[in-house]
Amino acid sequence: MAVGVVLLAGVQLDVEPVGVGFASAVLWAAYILVGKRVADTGDGQDSLAVGMAAAAVLLAPFVVIPQLAIDAAVFADPRTCLLERLEVADDLRGQRNWWLLATVNNWPEQPDLAPIFTRFAQALRARTA
Repeated sequence: MAVGVVLLAGVQLDVEPVGVGFASAVLWAAYILVGKRVADTGDGQDSLAVGMAAAAVLLAPFVVIPQLAIDAAVFADPRTCLLERLEVADDLRGQRNWWLLATVNNWPEQPDLAPIFTRFAQALRARTA
């Protein structure tokens, strides 16, 4: 299903598909094993909070360092970065993908968030100008 969403969204990747598949399998297996261990020994939401914090610390270098190499200006003006993300989220193709996922998975119908994204983006533009 994820492949269909990527194809519908028009995402173009410049990576080796076998490598991505292998990395996905390894990460999925690690997720299952760590989740089982936390569930067996954990204290519910407290364990979840610790796990989320640890994941953030461990994954931050893999997110921050490539972003610094691509465009370090994002960290200087986070509003501009957020505005770009909102404009992508407000894309009708993305909304169609969520509607398709909801239909395929028999999820309850969700309200249309496009007006909220549009209004938030307008407010950000007014503040960054």
